[in-house]
Amino acid sequence: RIGMHDADAVACLSTEGLMEFVKARLGDRSALPDLQWDIYCDMAAIGPLPRAALSATTEALERQSRHGVACMAPLFETVQETRRRLATLMGVPCDELALTTSTSAGVSAISNGLSLKAGDTLLLFAGEFPTNVTPWQQAAERSGAKIVWLHADDFASGRGLERLHALLAHTRVRLAAVSLVQFQTGLRMPVEAIAQAIHAQGGEVFVDAIQGLGIVPFEPRSVDYVAAGCQKWLMGPPGTGVLWATRTAWDALHPRLASWLSHQDPLSFLFAGPGLLTYDRPLTHGPPMVEGGTLPLSLLAGLGVSVSAHLELGISAIFDHVQRWHDAFEPGMTQLGFRSLRASDLHARSGILAFDVPDHCSIYTLATQLRERGISVSTPDHRLRFAPGWPNSLDEPERVLTAVTDLVRGPRS
Repeated sequence: RIGMHDADAVACLSTEGLMEFVKARLGDRSALPDLQWDIYCDMAAIGPLPRAALSATTEALERQSRHGVACMAPLFETVQETRRRLATLMGVPCDELALTTSTSAGVSAISNGLSLKAGDTLLLFAGEFPTNVTPWQQAAERSGAKIVWLHADDFASGRGLERLHALLAHTRVRLAAVSLVQFQTGLRMPVEAIAQAIHAQGGEVFVDAIQGLGIVPFEPRSVDYVAAGCQKWLMGPPGTGVLWATRTAWDALHPRLASWLSHQDPLSFLFAGPGLLTYDRPLTHGPPMVEGGTLPLSLLAGLGVSVSAHLELGISAIFDHVQRWHDAFEPGMTQLGFRSLRASDLHARSGILAFDVPDHCSIYTLATQLRERGISVSTPDHRLRFAPGWPNSLDEPERVLTAVTDLVRGPRS
């Protein structure tokens, strides 16, 4: 129906070259030949794009440049392959997975589509990144729902679940919105236990998984909604994201963010014959309801390639590798006077290792000096944050520790 007439256009129908796999090995950054940092510990900020993912993104754009509309069918096929890979990685049905542009897009889609009413209660967590707070505050304001708060830090001290149960003893929570991993400290929240408690009284749980997807083993089907951007631990292009919900949750949402592709059989008026352009076709439920118009096809082609590395290595193996990196680095930092915020319980750990700096140190000066030495780190909310991933070598902790020691105590003689 697109109208292919020449050899180049016909060749464009092939997805060959777009969906190759990253050749990934733990501790080996050969998939990142363009990365200019000597040691990259900033996966929690943004992951570097593997060369193969960059090539897939570029090739998708070049196909549009060469073939125009003729490239669209294979690119849509490529995007479906990206969807399948993400669903496999998350362990969820492919037809329950929406592709988005960011975590915020996923949060907004659910907070707008949820049937809230005056008197409903939303549970939020102080200390969360605003992505998983602001849309819910807006939803409460629109609907008349009320917000109650718990402190994320209470879950680090072991008091979090106790306080949750105390709250639920006198409050019915319609929905709890919680991050899988806290961005400041790296604390992995017990979302499964939180969901069990909320589900027992008929409520739902929404999880912002951006700091966990691709690094922390997690069962999405223990909750109701999961949203994440894919530019951090998954090392995908910015502008790519994922939203999963149970089939029951999808069916209950109202399509308030509907687009032309949200109708049932949305393309028939273009290809199936005359007289089919009507505006009263019913809206669908499920992922198409929130995917909007044309997706960023070239970026999603690159994302599919990045995801392949995680499928090949396995999330548990990546998590274990990063924990070994942290194990080698943490003791030396504490000996220098840095206070580790890493959880003692393995199940509460993530890919993030964060520290409070000693009083005599300037965190921003230290971070700047580390960057000048080719070591990329972040300082969210006055914490020194290290976030290595699967490409980071286990010889790096000693090198980073040497740099920190030199900067804090002065070069060794």
